[in-house]
Amino acid sequence: MPSKKELDNLYNQEYWEDKNFRGETSLGYFAYIKERDSIEEYGRRILRILRMKGEGKKLLDVGCSLGFMLKIFGEFGGFRVFGVDLSKYAIDFGRKELGLKNLFLGDLKRAHFRDNFFDVVTCFHTIEHVAGPISLLKEMARVLKDGGTLVLATPDVNSLYRKVMGANWFSFRHREHLYFFGEESVSSLLKKAGFRKILVLSEPIRVYRFSHLLGGIRYYFKGGAARGIASVLEILGKSFRGFWLPVPLGNILVLARK
Repeated sequence: MPSKKELDNLYNQEYWEDKNFRGETSLGYFAYIKERDSIEEYGRRILRILRMKGEGKKLLDVGCSLGFMLKIFGEFGGFRVFGVDLSKYAIDFGRKELGLKNLFLGDLKRAHFRDNFFDVVTCFHTIEHVAGPISLLKEMARVLKDGGTLVLATPDVNSLYRKVMGANWFSFRHREHLYFFGEESVSSLLKKAGFRKILVLSEPIRVYRFSHLLGGIRYYFKGGAARGIASVLEILGKSFRGFWLPVPLGNILVLARK
């Protein structure tokens, strides 16, 4: 388990755009900013599927990253948005490039938000990065209003992908993933943190541009045939680079009420 100092220093600029993202283990993203349109589309789908409408309500995104989804929740969802993240690079990017104002650098506890302050708290693919997941869930419950909603997504350790891939499951290969959850374990933790009416769903199928998927194959698989095949496909498929393709990743989406 990494120390707090190691975690605080982990999420630098290279974490989001790492040309060395490959090998037996992976760390971060090979092209997060190039994923922006995919991430924003995912945010719009979350708003549509969950019928989330802000109308001036306050939404906090825990682990907001560079702020792409937070921007969507504000502009398309009508929420008054807030975000927290450990990455100085991510917070600076959100403030300067996206014009997001209410961003806090650090963990949620150090942000010192008031009790019962938010109508909605979101936590997309962050809980698996946290050394103390139950403490984070309790803090999210504290800042959430009574009757407020937590929306949480995380890789599903019981998914078909994990069962087929075994130890090579892509979520295992990320060194910054500290814990892994299934429906029962995440539901148990949420109950201990004070949440009720817990609903576990399959996360909406993500869509990615063809060119991004090819890049992912090259980076996720070290050497060998997989990267060679991806390189050939990239040459042959230049005319399809802008196409969107659905990719079921085997993640879970959890809704919980305080």
